[in-house]
Amino acid sequence: MRQRFYASPQNFTIVKQAVSTTNAPFVMPVLYLRQADNSVTRFNLLIEFFLAYPFMSREWRKIAARSIGLLWDYLLAQGLSFDWTNSDAHRQIIADFTMALHRGTFRPSELNDPLNLYWPPSSQNQCKKIMRAILDFIEWSVTKGFKSNVSISSKLSINPESLTAFLYVAKFQKNISFMAHLKRSDSIANNLRNRHISSPIQFGSINKAPNYYDPAKAFPKDLVSTFLNEGFVLNPLAENMFDREDITAKMIAYLLFFTGLRRSEPLHIWYNDIDPTNKDHLVLLAHPEFASTRLRYSEQLSRSQYLKLHKLSPRNIDDGSKSMYAGWKEMKMDIDFTAPAYWINEIAEQNFRKMAYEYLRYREALMNYRKAAGGFDHPFYFVSNGFDHTNKVDYRGAPYSYAAFGKAWDRALNRTGKILGKNLVPTKFSGLTPHGGRHFYGTMLQEMKLDEKFIQECMHHKSIFSQKVYTVPSSKQVMDTMNELGQRNLPIQNFKLI
Repeated sequence: MRQRFYASPQNFTIVKQAVSTTNAPFVMPVLYLRQADNSVTRFNLLIEFFLAYPFMSREWRKIAARSIGLLWDYLLAQGLSFDWTNSDAHRQIIADFTMALHRGTFRPSELNDPLNLYWPPSSQNQCKKIMRAILDFIEWSVTKGFKSNVSISSKLSINPESLTAFLYVAKFQKNISFMAHLKRSDSIANNLRNRHISSPIQFGSINKAPNYYDPAKAFPKDLVSTFLNEGFVLNPLAENMFDREDITAKMIAYLLFFTGLRRSEPLHIWYNDIDPTNKDHLVLLAHPEFASTRLRYSEQLSRSQYLKLHKLSPRNIDDGSKSMYAGWKEMKMDIDFTAPAYWINEIAEQNFRKMAYEYLRYREALMNYRKAAGGFDHPFYFVSNGFDHTNKVDYRGAPYSYAAFGKAWDRALNRTGKILGKNLVPTKFSGLTPHGGRHFYGTMLQEMKLDEKFIQECMHHKSIFSQKVYTVPSSKQVMDTMNELGQRNLPIQNFKLI
């Protein structure tokens, strides 16, 4: 797999810590900044920012902390070489910082960096993420009434307060587009046609998804059957199905391919959400916090309330446990915070139903083992059967983790590659990652020529526009269609091939 290089921190450190709140502690990346006099300061305003958006992902918080840290490093690296008193200083420093991210700060052939940062070049998308994160932070700061007259006049005057004030002036007084140096020519032309817009780029709200389509993500159709039939085999000679295959990972893979779930969503399913006897709703999706437990004697409780009684947190809440946390992206649900999973293939549904009949007994045995060993009880459907021999940690019966499924997926992909004689690398553009299963589902819905409202319902999108990324045809589909149309419609009887 291709090795990736990133700008390294010099004067900042990000520490994952539990921050006390009025409710349960909130685990987040806390940014510590080393100032020019070598004193270290915790950037408390960033903590408030994270607390204001508790449902954003771990990755979103990590990007925000790192982005501000990199800007901090860049400001300190300027030293005496930059004229802070210049009236255009804000515009210049943001422009220089953006280009430093994009092009790097040194030439590998010379191994010389006057700023002593040694940042490698970053992709355009990576730069946009960093600048977007900085802009989100400063826009939030302004909405919360942040005001400061503190300015940067020298390297020694750079501190968290002057940094935030500097960004405020750069964005709101100078009206700078933080991404001006990363815009494509079509964006520039569009902005020239819309000079009445006050800001050169309309970024939208803090929760808005990126506005681009990327069709090259669907898991290749010709690999699906081998991947699911052979990829999860552990011991082909074993009589017991759970010794023969990794059924837990296989069932989750079925949900990704044939109901379009995201990788983390099966981890929120409770043991009473999958009912193999239910002919209509084999799998019910429920909000990890707000949905009812649907458990006898506890039905009036929300899932969050029920878990709290058992000293647990919903898995979409980051409580610092790597094995428990699982992301959650809001989906279109009914008034009771539930939604059925829609199967795209009848045979796949039947296979899943057969596995589900056996899985509850398998789960029960592992849960009994766990409770006998002093482990906590829990309602989550998918459980682990692993043991960490290095650290002597027994995970049998524990909620199945995001990382465990990733490893199982990679093993299945590797086995599939060996069977087919192919080198299968799980990258975003190969479609071989777990999310490629959801893209496979979306493209199948499109090929069935379903109305877009049906596709929206099947994929549980709140907005009909969200599914566009899943239903844009691939370049191969476009090429095949164009060839077919060309052969069918062109008057080629008098056309000679050269």
